[in-house]
Amino acid sequence: MNVPKMSSFTRRVSEVPSNVRLQQLKDRLIKSKYYLQDYVDSEDVEDCLLFWKKWDLIKYSTIELVEDDDDDELVEQTIERLESGRYSATIGV
Repeated sequence: MNVPKMSSFTRRVSEVPSNVRLQQLKDRLIKSKYYLQDYVDSEDVEDCLLFWKKWDLIKYSTIELVEDDDDDELVEQTIERLESGRYSATIGV
């Protein structure tokens, strides 16, 4: 039985650089999603701070992926809408 040989130029989907990059981003976002879910319903101040700290680290990548657009203006507008309810306050020591 003859098995067709793959040329050295043929790549599996998972080896294509853009697909690898997207898969890595997807993996990071899924980990972040589970991390954020642990804090989203908490009323503890420390949990809220941890939630927003993580959100600040991933928000640009998340919006670019969800909006499927690299337009900086669109990304900024979307983030502004999402964060319109964010309350920032200085916590006294």
